[in-house]
Formats: sequence, C-alpha cells, structure tokens
Amino acid sequence: MGRLKNKLLLTSCGAVLFAFVHSGLFAQQYEFTGDLFLQGFVADGQNPFWDYSNTNGIVSEDTQFLAVLNAFYRTYLSELSDLEVGASFFTDIYSGGQNNLRANEYFVAWKWRNFRATAGARARPEQYMGISSVNGDMLWSNNARPMPGLEVGTVTPWQVLPWLGLEGALAHFWLDKDRYVTGAYVHYKYLALNFRTSENSNLRIGLQHFAQWGGISPDFGAQTAGFSDYWKVFFGIAGAEALGIENDEPALGNHLGSYQIKYRQELNNGAFSLYHQHIFENSEGLKFQNFPDGVWGIFWELPDYSAVRGLIYEFVHTKDNNAPSSPLDPQDYFNPYIYESGWTYKSRGLGVPFLIPSSPTDPAFLNNRVIAHHLGTRISSFDELWDFRLMGSYVINKGRWDVPFDPEESVFYGHARRRRLINDNMQAGFTIGTDISNVNQDNFAISFSFKYLIGGRLRIVPEEL
Repeated sequence: MGRLKNKLLLTSCGAVLFAFVHSGLFAQQYEFTGDLFLQGFVADGQNPFWDYSNTNGIVSEDTQFLAVLNAFYRTYLSELSDLEVGASFFTDIYSGGQNNLRANEYFVAWKWRNFRATAGARARPEQYMGISSVNGDMLWSNNARPMPGLEVGTVTPWQVLPWLGLEGALAHFWLDKDRYVTGAYVHYKYLALNFRTSENSNLRIGLQHFAQWGGISPDFGAQTAGFSDYWKVFFGIAGAEALGIENDEPALGNHLGSYQIKYRQELNNGAFSLYHQHIFENSEGLKFQNFPDGVWGIFWELPDYSAVRGLIYEFVHTKDNNAPSSPLDPQDYFNPYIYESGWTYKSRGLGVPFLIPSSPTDPAFLNNRVIAHHLGTRISSFDELWDFRLMGSYVINKGRWDVPFDPEESVFYGHARRRRLINDNMQAGFTIGTDISNVNQDNFAISFSFKYLIGGRLRIVPEEL
C-alpha cells in the first residue's frame, strides 16, 4: 500500500509535466491554468481562526508568509470524456523558521459522462461560495490537506428516472505516518437520492460512511488489513462501534458517518437551500439518540444583478455526544479508542473546524463539545472587479465529557476579506481577522495577498456548487 501511495505522487507529478509538453500539440483540445499565490500575515498574537481554518491545511496559526504554486491541465478525449491532471505545492515561513516545499494536491482524474475516477490527492470543491463554516460537510471539510487515495463516483447526479437522480462514491485513502497508529487507511462511501419534488425544487437525502482501519498501533500491534477484513469494514461488521475492546480483541476500525438532507428551491431570482447533517459514531447515533447534534443551515443565493451574492446561517451542535446518562459511554466525537490521532490528517481536523485538535496523540481533540452560530456573506461589485467575504462565528467551547472546560470558553471569530482584480490575470487581496475570547488571548491580524494566473481569466465571484 505504501509503495502504491508513492507511485500515486510520482504518476500525478509526471502527468503534470506531460501536460506542459502535450499542451502545445492540441491547441483546441485542452485547457491549462497555472497560478502563483502569495500571502503575508501581520498578527498580534497568533493568526485568527478564519485565517487558517478551511484553507486546505496550508495556513497555520503561526504562518507569516505563504507561497502556493498551482498547475491544472484538462484534455478532452471525446464529447463525453476528459482527462485532468493537477498539482499544487506550497511553502511557508513561520515564527520558528521555514518549512520545505510540500505537495498539497497531486492527482489524475478521468471523467466519463456523470462519473469520475481519481487517483492522488485532490481538494474538495468549494461549496456555498466559500462562506460555510464546514464547506458543506461536517465530516469532510477543507480544513485539512487532501488525503491521497483512489476514488470513483458521480460528478453530477445520474438521472435514472425523470424524478430521481443518484449520487455516490467509493474510495480508499492513506493516512500519513506521523500518527499514533502508523500506516492506517480510510474507507469512504456515500449514496444520495435526489428527488425532483417540483419543476423548481429538489430534495436530496444521503448517507456517508468513513472508517479508519489497518495500520500499526504501539498499544495493540498490527491491525488486521486483509481483503476479508476490508469487507468487514465496508459493512461495519465486528467493530461497527469502534469504541473499545470486543472479546478481548481490538475492534476492527473506527467508524463514523452522517445522515444528510437538503432541500433546494429555485426562485424567480436566485435560490435558497435548507440542510441538515446528523453525525453518528455508534449505534446510538445511528438511532438519533444524540439528536440534535450535527449542522443545521440555510443558504440564500441571490441573482447576478444583486450586490449581495450569497448569505448563509449555520448552527453547529456537537454538545450531546451521547451524554453519560445514555446506555453507552459518550461517543467522544473524533477521539476513537485505538486510532488516537483521531479524525485528523497532517495534525488538522478533517471535519468541523471548531473542534480543534490538541496533539497527534490521545486525546486528538481536547474540545469536541461545541455550540456555534455562524453567519457569512459574499458581496461583489456589479462589474465584478472586487468582492467582499464577511464571516462571523460565535462559539461556546465546552471541552469533553471526561474533561470539561472550567470555565467554558465563549469566543467570537471575525473575518473580512476584500479582493480586487487588477486585470484578467492579476488579483490583490486584503484580510482582517480577529478572535475575541473570555478565556484565551485575543488575536488580531491583517494579511495581504497577490495572485497571478496563467492560461485563463480570473473570476472574482464564485459559482454555487
């Protein structure tokens, strides 16, 4: 498995180099874009929360300067299929020194009709115009760097009936070695039904499932990772709750998932969406006994002629965690018993960014019981030369059931970003952020950014996905 992971990186990078050479031969059959992004931070304390959260894990609390180089290439094989390769590299300077150049994305993807197969590490697409606190998914946001792996799934719903579309994916990912359990895997799958409830409305109901499995634990040794074990992980057999020891043997894998429901209504001008994601880590969560834990949200997308392009409100609730009064112990979200590095990658939480990881070992999260209210908006000029992103989050951090915070922390995370196009290829940005806490030090920072694009035209206003 480790050799295959290295081959994925080499293959993806080689494909990008091939794309540079190949691009001169088929001028009408390909698209190439590359860009250089630079950002500098001036902070009083550490960088504020929204300066480093949901940034694909490339910005940290201590980043002072960031440089990112991206290159993406797509060639059209036919009217129904295309091949895409991409790579992204970054380096940063922080108060303690300078990091080496690291790969963030590296992938090869083949698309045919509604389906796509991807090999490598690819970031999740931006959802809800970049103003959602969880980027549309409380378990798999863009808070951490993308995991390398193999994935097949739908790009858009596969319309099996005029009123029914199907979405789905199946994937196998590798976690990094700098963890408590080294060499572990992540199994992922999801299935969603899209019901066309009227000419202008759609109801989406889905279920997604993740499982950490395999690897070598310093406490329990090598975890079973054979082909027969994969099917046990796939169906959640022998360790579906993954919270401890079963029959004196380590439970097979750490399982977590979510139910998802979303209703979208098209309006004469714009659209609005109502959505909920319910988290579960054991059978009690599957039965909604941890209700109302999850994310509740409403998103309003406004028409092109409106200065305000999008508005969002999200309520994030993970306080229940199956309270100790329940028949089982608390779920202790994202802090599994065997996989003590938790639901993290490269020491960053993979899901809700408000649940901040503490260390690479047990417990991975010191704080996984939160109540958060989040507001965000995108505003742009009518000529689309500049835009604003404004976000504010009020969060109550309660710690864990076993080790509650005393006192609880009430904190406000504020963020304002302005970007302006200099021309079709250059963009400048300015950001102000602040954290105001009743317990910890307040933080304030400003940052300046510059982006130069090759092979395309910059757009300041995102499309809703």
